Amino acid sequence: MDWSPFEKNVKASGNSRRERELNKARHYLNKYGENNPSYKKVKINGVDDVLAINTGTQPYYKKFHTLPDHHIQTGDYVEWADTVWLVKTADFDDELIIDGALQQCNYVLKWQDENLNIIERYAVTQGATAYNTGLNETQLITVGYNQLLVLIPFDEDTKNLTRGHRFFVSNTLKDIRPYKITSFDTTTNIYNGHGYISMMLSEDQLQKDDNVELQICNYHEKENIDITENTRSEISYKSTKIKSGYKKGTTFTANFYNGKNLVNDISPRWELKCNFRDELKIVEDGNKITISVDNDELINQHLSLILSDTEGNYTADELLLEVIGLF
Repeated sequence: MDWSPFEKNVKASGNSRRERELNKARHYLNKYGENNPSYKKVKINGVDDVLAINTGTQPYYKKFHTLPDHHIQTGDYVEWADTVWLVKTADFDDELIIDGALQQCNYVLKWQDENLNIIERYAVTQGATAYNTGLNETQLITVGYNQLLVLIPFDEDTKNLTRGHRFFVSNTLKDIRPYKITSFDTTTNIYNGHGYISMMLSEDQLQKDDNVELQICNYHEKENIDITENTRSEISYKSTKIKSGYKKGTTFTANFYNGKNLVNDISPRWELKCNFRDELKIVEDGNKITISVDNDELINQHLSLILSDTEGNYTADELLLEVIGLF
C-alpha cells in the first residue's frame, strides 16, 4: 500500500508533531483572536495592531500578549484607550506569541538637541523614594534633593542625552521645577539596540535661559546662538557613593568639552556643599578629586559636588553624592 499521499497530507501542516501543533495554534489564534474581547485595537510605534491586554492588573501596569507572527520589543510605545504605554518587557521567545508588560507614560519630556530642534518623548516618571531626602540645609545654600526616576525609550535622539542635561518635570506653572540628570543607565534595559533608558533626575535651580512657557530648560533660538560652541564641564565617576571607613575614598574626574570635543589643560575648580564639610578628607590631584569619610553617623547623608573651571569659561556640572556604610 502506498502511504505517500497520506504522509504528504500530514506533513502539509508541519514536519513534526510539535510543528503541527504550533501551526494549528497559530491558525486558531489568528482566526479567532481578534474577536476575543481581551484583544484590543492599539498602535505600536504609530502602526495599527492588536494586543491581548489583561485589564484586570494594576491600573497603570498591564500584561499583554500578541497574535502569532506579530512583533513588539522592549522600549516600544503602545497607544491604547487614549493613553500611551511603554513596553517594559517583551519575551524573546516568539515561537507562538510574545508576552510582556506595559507601564503607562505620565509625562512628556521636552528638550533641544545639538541642532536646537525641539524633541519630545513620552516618559514614565515616578518618585525615587529610596533616594529622596527632601531638603538638605547647608551653611551656604538650601538645595532641593528631591529625585525622580524616569524611563524613556532608547532611540537616536535619547541616546544623545548626557548626565547634566536638564528638563522641566511639572504639571503646574506656578511652582515649576527643573530637574537634572544625575544618573544615566543605558545598558540594563537595552537588548540588541532596543529598550529603554533609566535616568535619575535631581531637583535643580531655575536658570536664566530656562523657558518656563515652553517648558524647555536652557532654551535657545536657533538664530541667536552658534551651535558649534557648547563649552561645558562634566564629572566622570564609577560610583556616587562615599563609603564611610573606606580609606581609598571615591575618585571623580574633571572633563571639559567644546561641543563634542574634549579639551585638555583646563584647570578644574571643585566645590562641595554639605553641612559636614569638616568631616571629609579631600585630595586633589590634577583633574581628579578623591573624597573619603570615616564617620558612620553620616551614613545616608548627601552632599553636592560641583565642577567648574578656574577661568569661568565652562558651564558647571553638579553631582549628588551619598554616604553609605562600608559593608
